[in-house]
Amino acid sequence: MNLSAALFLLNVTFLTNTRLSSSCTDSLCKAMAVLLHYSLLCSFTWMGIEAFHLYIMLIKVFNTYIKCYMLKLRLVGWGIPAGVLSIIVGVSTDNYGWYSIPVNGNYSSTGICWITNKTVHYITNIAYFVLIFLGNTTMLIILCVKVIRLKGVHYFIRAAAFYGPWPGRNNQVEGLEMADVGAQVTLQGWGDGIGLRKAIVKLQRHCRWIHFRASLQDSVKRPQAGTRGPEREND
Repeated sequence: MNLSAALFLLNVTFLTNTRLSSSCTDSLCKAMAVLLHYSLLCSFTWMGIEAFHLYIMLIKVFNTYIKCYMLKLRLVGWGIPAGVLSIIVGVSTDNYGWYSIPVNGNYSSTGICWITNKTVHYITNIAYFVLIFLGNTTMLIILCVKVIRLKGVHYFIRAAAFYGPWPGRNNQVEGLEMADVGAQVTLQGWGDGIGLRKAIVKLQRHCRWIHFRASLQDSVKRPQAGTRGPEREND
């Protein structure tokens, strides 16, 4: 939602800028340039926040409670660009204004209300975009590797729980239940970061509990030796 709002603001400010930049005053041009720059930095920031949120939801998964999580994300997403622009404007208001765009050929030159200082442009736009791009690419690679690894562990644990030599696995229903519980326990342990070995130890404990519960149910359902069935009533 916030990323969509930032992109919407970017489109609106850009279209308004190109429409009014040629006929507005210098103060209004600087204001539109600042607003356009702010919306661009907000879009970059929220792209990075989306990657971070994806990492929290799909990689960390467990034990990721953060107090006032969305409020903190909004403060970062909308506050960091505002702080950067405050510094730029505080240094000099001449960093924004009319920027002439060179055009090749016999066409007349055009312009837009934008950043007039190339150093500010390279640091706050180009360098910031490269930083967000590298961060998002890294998150994507980590996510793909984690999903592939978890998928492999899921099938491995199901096969190990169903076909493996777990103690007391005496029927197919119990084996399927062990497989399901084993996959859930192992994936949860992997997500908690306790490691595959400790997760398998935890799986063995759950399998022993399932076997004990199944044996207890069988002993209750099994008729005792020497007991007689219900006698028929005489006619």
